[in-house]
Amino acid sequence: MPCSAALVSILLLVATLPVFGQQKSYCGLVPQVGGMGAKPTHTGADDVIDDLLKNGAQIMTTNKFRAIGNSTDQDLKQQVAVAEICNATDRYIFYNPSIIEGMQKSSTGWAQYFILAHEMAHHINGDTLVHHEDANVELYADEIAAEWLTRLGASMLEIKSAVDSLKAPEFRTGGYPSHCERVAAAVRGYNIVAYDYNLHGAKMDLFQEGDCGLTKVKLPGLNTIPERERTSSPTSQAPGSLEPRGQSSPAHALRTGMTLLPLDWMSVNSLQQVGGEIFLGGHGNSGGTFGKYEMESGKFSDLSYLLPKPWCPVSALAYGGDQVFIGGASRGGCAGLFSPTSDRFQDMTPQLRAQSSDIYYYGGVGAVSFNGREFLVGGSGKRTSLELYSPATRRFTYLGLAPYFAVNTISSDGNSFLIAGAGPGPGPQQPPAVGWISPTHTFTSLTAMLPGNWGTTRRSAYDGNDFLIVGVDGITGANQMLALITPLKPATEVTNSFPAALNVHAIDGHDGYFLVAGQLEQKAYLARYRLGTRLTSLSELLPEEASDVTAVKIIGNKVVAAGVSRTGQLFIVTFQ
Repeated sequence: MPCSAALVSILLLVATLPVFGQQKSYCGLVPQVGGMGAKPTHTGADDVIDDLLKNGAQIMTTNKFRAIGNSTDQDLKQQVAVAEICNATDRYIFYNPSIIEGMQKSSTGWAQYFILAHEMAHHINGDTLVHHEDANVELYADEIAAEWLTRLGASMLEIKSAVDSLKAPEFRTGGYPSHCERVAAAVRGYNIVAYDYNLHGAKMDLFQEGDCGLTKVKLPGLNTIPERERTSSPTSQAPGSLEPRGQSSPAHALRTGMTLLPLDWMSVNSLQQVGGEIFLGGHGNSGGTFGKYEMESGKFSDLSYLLPKPWCPVSALAYGGDQVFIGGASRGGCAGLFSPTSDRFQDMTPQLRAQSSDIYYYGGVGAVSFNGREFLVGGSGKRTSLELYSPATRRFTYLGLAPYFAVNTISSDGNSFLIAGAGPGPGPQQPPAVGWISPTHTFTSLTAMLPGNWGTTRRSAYDGNDFLIVGVDGITGANQMLALITPLKPATEVTNSFPAALNVHAIDGHDGYFLVAGQLEQKAYLARYRLGTRLTSLSELLPEEASDVTAVKIIGNKVVAAGVSRTGQLFIVTFQ
């Protein structure tokens, strides 16, 4: 069986370290039937993986990882477990069952969970797509493994015991971190979940990162008290079972309210509803990020691994034709289609750029919208950045408008499109540019309808009657402006309806009103606005720890908001 990617392993350093950089493939250990890989027999390790996916990682698809045990392979006797992709897409974890079962019979039952979670994290992080000999890669997998074990009910002491059982060296060795570094990473992962749980009423201790022991710390507003008594013990179950029991499950009941996103997410730029799910687009340490949030349960699944590496930061999402269109904002632009029914992603970047990369030369794709028949894609480049994509024909069609149009935002009334951005020119002196594209693709300029001194438009939304646009003045480029606009009618400036110090970072419209969100005096801000009525503040409905809202979506009588907490971690929350 061919190996399509490098392997990443975890070692018990009771044996001699292997030569780093060797590229041995374990794909040959997969059973063969008729020249093709047979489905491996379900094992106890598969049960652990299922438990980790459903209850630790909270990823609902459990058929993407397969475990293969082998006690005779000499390298597995040293490496214990290895993550590897075989046949281009099949994700395997090869492990030494004699060592794993030994952990089960001893008092280190959580160690087997930690080891398998660590290897799963390598798959999810994309580490198996390219060979890494980097201690930081290993530490991040440790951090994620600790998060998952915490959600399963493991205490910090139990997680540290699992890390201790790995017998890591005192100092970094080759591409592997030291023992104290691994403990610190595990503490960081535990703290992320404990902090989240404490926000919703739990009383879990937090621990100091950076020492090899466990030093409790108190941070303002976390309501920490001495650690809860726990009786969870994976060793109290029937022989051969790898599922932890005891009091692991009650931890899941705390997973309500604000959901924290992975630490490698740096921003949430766009939200898109598909049924009871919200898809998120943003950017992280390694480029674009993409995820799924379930409104009722609050569960979040990081789907960033589906995006090619590297890929543009995700700037815009739109849904139509049973596909989520994903736009990426970096020089040249990126585009992709994701199917919510099959969980498949198709990179459409080559087709997007077929008209020439200078269309998205400066800022890539900045906006996407769907009018019931086709997507309109806009961005900024050396000429007008505007293309139509038809789900029916699966083709892009360039719309070359004159004069030049840099498109920052697109909204639709379900029939036509409002496009807004800027014309040619440097910095704040860029002339305003707003236009209307009919169902027959006829363009009408609305720039003359804008209020005086209007400059670049950055955001727009439609409430069923009017469009709300947010921009800056055309003189300094620093003063925020808001206006309501209806095609072929003069715009109504509504800037003074909002606090002067408000920085608007997200808007959405529905049923005759708008939600306006952002940051006001270093605190998260959310308000409901309807022309002719008093502005209604909804900021008190946001999590107390929120410092900014960067994306907002109205879903019937519910609101979904994403933003940044005071600690710098991203969150998403649903409320009515």
